[in-house]
Amino acid sequence: RLLASCQSSPDPALRPVELLEITPSIDLNTIASRHAEDLPRAIRLFIRDTSASSLVSLLLFEQAYCQELMELGYRDAQAKREQIRAFFRVRSPVQRDGTPQPA
Repeated sequence: RLLASCQSSPDPALRPVELLEITPSIDLNTIASRHAEDLPRAIRLFIRDTSASSLVSLLLFEQAYCQELMELGYRDAQAKREQIRAFFRVRSPVQRDGTPQPA
């Protein structure tokens, strides 16, 4: 309903906005649970005692966890690179012969 009112509005400041949603291909809680032992003991006990396992992904800033998140982000972006290029209106790189450049 809001979108329809924006499209018919005479106000040029109101316009539809294109969105590109990119979500991790692996649940971050799953990755965090593999690195939970890297947290200080007191935090691990708190998480265990409160059953707040989803907090682990918010509290972890350990190098191995962050590295795994960055690798996941890179792989996910590579898997959706054409969709990302289209969203930002970036043409795919081409070779001199006009064929698409391999990724």
